Amino acid sequence: MVVLRRHAAGTGDRATGRSATLQLVSVLDDAGQTDRARDVLAEWADEAQDDAEVLRELRSRDTIAQRWADVAAICMRLMDAERGDARIEAALGLADACEKLGQLADALPALQRVQEDAPDSMELRQRLRGMYEQLGHKRELAALITGDAELATDPGDQLGLLLAAAELFLEVGEAEMAGHPLSRALAIAPEDDRTRTMLVDLHLSLDRVEEAAAIVEPIVGNAKRKRSPELAMFQQRMARICVKRGDRASQLKWLNTALETDRKSGEVASELAEASMVIEDYDTAMKALRTLTMMEDPKPITRALAFLKQAQIAVVRGDVQRAQHWARKAKSLDENLLEVDEFLAKIGG
Repeated sequence: MVVLRRHAAGTGDRATGRSATLQLVSVLDDAGQTDRARDVLAEWADEAQDDAEVLRELRSRDTIAQRWADVAAICMRLMDAERGDARIEAALGLADACEKLGQLADALPALQRVQEDAPDSMELRQRLRGMYEQLGHKRELAALITGDAELATDPGDQLGLLLAAAELFLEVGEAEMAGHPLSRALAIAPEDDRTRTMLVDLHLSLDRVEEAAAIVEPIVGNAKRKRSPELAMFQQRMARICVKRGDRASQLKWLNTALETDRKSGEVASELAEASMVIEDYDTAMKALRTLTMMEDPKPITRALAFLKQAQIAVVRGDVQRAQHWARKAKSLDENLLEVDEFLAKIGG
């Protein structure tokens, strides 16, 4: 068979060479020489670049042997040799191999190319979605999820996907891009609170204050819901509208109202605390900070930060002893909060 392979190679008889190669591989496998059999297959694959069947067999052997670099290289070749579902399988295999190597990003361009040719492949879309999440590619993830919404048939699923995409676009500062999924979400569920608050955030990020106000003012002005988190969200947005209008007093009024509506909102309490400290309204700031210290896990101002900010206010008011007490309380809640050490060193604690 070795002689036959050499003769076939010399005469360019590909069919005979392939047959002799596969027979030799079988003999070597039967003799327990699996590594040699693999090398023979690899030699033939180098000669016959488009032999998908041999490449698939080689990939299977290398996968079992956990030769991930070789698996990745073979999958790249299979993506050129295969079509349809088999090409998608090769792309997914490439992603798996690159992930095993700790080089997931290396597979991304190839998967994106295949996805462009097979946009309806949910398996490929899901794999890309996971890769974007792992790699922190939020803009690309948002675009993909927007496309997922096009493929979804359930209105509830569509709404969730569109809002997730819009949220990601807003996170990366692509407010204009967020407008498309938000407009579609609003068409699906015009009374959905999350959709409307996100649309308000979009308008505010683009300084379209009156467009934001046109959504919020009727809701807070004719509120029938009492002490609901949803109403508090709109009252909080009303406060942000007031900031854009240069009305700090009304900002505090609306944030106070929002906190009364939803006393469990760490976001509202944090915003009220920060806004109050800016204008040195320390009584209001202390009220908001005390509310945060009583929450289980508030954000973005944590319980530890809330105690530290109370300590900072105490220093401004000349009460160093109380400042030391609150700073130590902050340190007991978060030993890694370096600002506490700096603060205590500064005030002699």
